[in-house]
Amino acid sequence: MGSSQWEEVRRSQDQAYGQGVIRRKNTDPSFVAALQSWIKNWKDKKRVLIAEPSVGMVDYQAHDACWALAFEMARYETRSNYKFFKLGIGRMLPAYAREKFGECAVDYDFDYIFYMDDDHIWPKNIFELLEKHIDKYDIVAPLCVQRLKPYKPVIYDAEYKQDGDKIWYNNNFREGIKKGDFVTGASSIGMGAAIIKVDLLRRMEQPWFFSMQPVGEDLVFTLKATTKYGAKILVDTNIEAPHLCDRQAVGWEDHVRECKS
Repeated sequence: MGSSQWEEVRRSQDQAYGQGVIRRKNTDPSFVAALQSWIKNWKDKKRVLIAEPSVGMVDYQAHDACWALAFEMARYETRSNYKFFKLGIGRMLPAYAREKFGECAVDYDFDYIFYMDDDHIWPKNIFELLEKHIDKYDIVAPLCVQRLKPYKPVIYDAEYKQDGDKIWYNNNFREGIKKGDFVTGASSIGMGAAIIKVDLLRRMEQPWFFSMQPVGEDLVFTLKATTKYGAKILVDTNIEAPHLCDRQAVGWEDHVRECKS
């Protein structure tokens, strides 16, 4: 997507969905300066933006997981070098919501952005479990699976070909994954949950997530990050974020069962 096409998309999306609380007030320089100053005040901490795109209809299991996570992160702040900030953007196309989260993370000088989808549930200490890997990788994520049978792990050795504005994606599932593996070298992953270094976004050209292609925005982003910008991804399969599917959460054990049947 060219820069002129992206700007046209941005204008149309902002008109259709609004620009979010922070972005709406970006026209007021004093507000921006005050907010930046307040966030940067925590200079002795690593600043993390928790980003949860939502369409406004959240399953109760995900809602409960969010509350448990919030309390655990508050506790983790007291014994760690992290400061957490939560931003919610609802009723917006997920791809564009991810863009807006990324813009806020860059504009307000965050160190990390922690994307969490509202159709997954997570262990309440998921950030603490994942962050031990973040010094060596640009993107770290737990094990997530498709919501459709056979519930394959969303870890890909993907590729794409481009001819002008036309792009063809070929998503090849990584085979031979075992529970307990630390999976590296994947070219793209699903992002039911993922910690991303904001410096990676700063290096990349926008749009990061948004595209006009019939493929998930998380795959678009991670494939672009690895192939064009040399980003390194780690998936820790010891940590799982089950995918909500028809009022049940599906994960690794469901994938194993489907493969045996």
